[in-house]
Amino acid sequence: GEAAAAGAAAMRPRELVALSRAWARAVQAGRAESDPSLLTELIAAARPQLHCFSAGELATLAWSVSKASLLEPSLLGGLSAQLLEEQPDGTLRLRELDSGELVMLTMALRIARRSARGQPELLDALGDELALRQTELTSRERRMVASAFAYLGHEQPLHAVQDSGEEFFVG
Repeated sequence: GEAAAAGAAAMRPRELVALSRAWARAVQAGRAESDPSLLTELIAAARPQLHCFSAGELATLAWSVSKASLLEPSLLGGLSAQLLEEQPDGTLRLRELDSGELVMLTMALRIARRSARGQPELLDALGDELALRQTELTSRERRMVASAFAYLGHEQPLHAVQDSGEEFFVG
């Protein structure tokens, strides 16, 4: 209750992300109940601090929250605004994500389909970044990305890619 809320409010971004990710993984593995009350407190604590999160922390938070079906439009809007923020060199913060984080963010958006469809700029920027770095993705990750973008009804970012003798086509 109140003690948990006060504790969460005092947490820094790294702590909030670590706890939300641990919660999501425990639920996924069947080691924890899927009661989202703890995660709801973490989200409330994270909202006013989103500008302090690294791009990777934002992607991890999106994934963790999506696992509990709590990645609603206003939270995703806040995450999106941070990831689409232009840096002094003219690039977006989204560019800071490594290929695994890009895939994690893609899967979070797939899970939160209704909210994600309200963020076409994020989907476009994510698709552009994935296209630039598609050779860094494994064939499994490319299939996951293709499936997610198809599910979201968004233009496919990936094209034919040579992968250890196998070609991967998205059509």
